[in-house]
Amino acid sequence: MKKKVLAYIEENQQEILHQLAKLVQIDTQNFRTHGNENKGQDYLEGICRELGLSVDRFTPASVPGLTDSPDYWAGRGADQRENLVAVFPGQQDENGIMLAAHMDTETVGALAEWSVDPFSGLIRDGKLYGRGSGDDKFGIIMAWAVIKALQACGFTPDKNILLGSYCDEEGGGGNGALGLCMKYPCETYVNLDGAEFESVASGGGCYAIDIWSTKKDLSVASVFDIYDGVCTLVEELKELDCRPGTSVRLSGFSGGEGGEKVGKVKFALYTDMTKEEAAMELSLIRERVLPKLNEWQLGCSEFLLRTRFFHYGKTRTDSREAEIMRDILQEAEGKQPTGASTGLTDLSIFLHWGSDNSFNLGMETGSAQGGGPHQVNEHIVCENLIKRIKQLALFVMRTSKV
Repeated sequence: MKKKVLAYIEENQQEILHQLAKLVQIDTQNFRTHGNENKGQDYLEGICRELGLSVDRFTPASVPGLTDSPDYWAGRGADQRENLVAVFPGQQDENGIMLAAHMDTETVGALAEWSVDPFSGLIRDGKLYGRGSGDDKFGIIMAWAVIKALQACGFTPDKNILLGSYCDEEGGGGNGALGLCMKYPCETYVNLDGAEFESVASGGGCYAIDIWSTKKDLSVASVFDIYDGVCTLVEELKELDCRPGTSVRLSGFSGGEGGEKVGKVKFALYTDMTKEEAAMELSLIRERVLPKLNEWQLGCSEFLLRTRFFHYGKTRTDSREAEIMRDILQEAEGKQPTGASTGLTDLSIFLHWGSDNSFNLGMETGSAQGGGPHQVNEHIVCENLIKRIKQLALFVMRTSKV
């Protein structure tokens, strides 16, 4: 069966790439308050029904209890944006593994900076280009391709295998993944996102803080005071970055917006702290910084959390499924994956609300020249995608034997 399934994937790789290209051609940008995911779910529903799979589409807000959850984020269109779940039935009518990936993409940004049409799905020089190709439509097609291959080769899992395509991940969303967990409890969630195999979900979120001046008239010389104020704040964040279990990545500085506001600092916080502990740390930083800012007739706002707060979490240490995935990757690549987190993903939701037997399985996308997730000319290496699909198929077969 193993050889048969792997050969099927190899022989049908052009169709797999074609389906990814078709999905990339559909605009599913996430605009935070709303998104275009439903257009992508329309297409996905069609190719899942062609396999004879049962399909359920639902909005996160329609799931009982979701809007009362502490991790529900209002104002994100949870009553309009749809999730999709397709079921590959097993011999037992129980939900075993969900292969999950998000349908929404980051916005395109400045079109003039792209050298290819971001919705082209262009395949050139062994790479497939377009917004969402590397984050995270490849994950959706991975799940679909694995189910198609297993079905075509006559493999029946012991329990149901679910394909979960969820909405609203970008910009720190989370309602879509939360909806999957609450409506479809599973033994294991494999979130097909991230850089590689990840068994740790970073906690934290994206923050911003405004700096303002109390001077009535700002002279050119005031720029130096503002600069000193920003540097003072950044030095404190640098100290926070040295805290064990915590990392701070500055994501931007901006100048005045007119009036009293003279600057803004944005950063991402990756931490094993709880939301309350992180808020306390940042509050203490503000208390230390304010007296120094006042010397330059400056002040600052509270730290503003611009995303939901992500829960820190780990795959349980005795996870049979995670161990099988590690072994498959080691066999294929000759090294044991570290399992380290590479960013803020909805693995935090799957571990916290779904199962602690969950993990990320993504892949490196883009190149040293750019083209990674959220970047212009986003792309994926076709050969690497096919390899990862084969590895995922092996995982499903090894974990789903009757």
